[in-house]
Amino acid sequence: MPNVQQDLPTNETGDLLNAVLSLDVKYKIPIYLMYYEGYSIKEISEIVKIKPATIGTRLKRGREILKTLLGDDYFAE
Repeated sequence: MPNVQQDLPTNETGDLLNAVLSLDVKYKIPIYLMYYEGYSIKEISEIVKIKPATIGTRLKRGREILKTLLGDDYFAE
């Protein structure tokens, strides 16, 4: 999986991190652990003691919230 921080200019990285940190804790922790610390869904599941499917759902919903906060164009490739 690509490193989000490497692909963005510095000011956008700060905006993204601020948006991630503003998320509800149930979305913030999985997103942070996956994209900033490099953990897999299975590893995150073991850390937070939640089923992998739930982690996957929270990652998806967290990304959707981030798109709403930052705009779809922010994530355009």
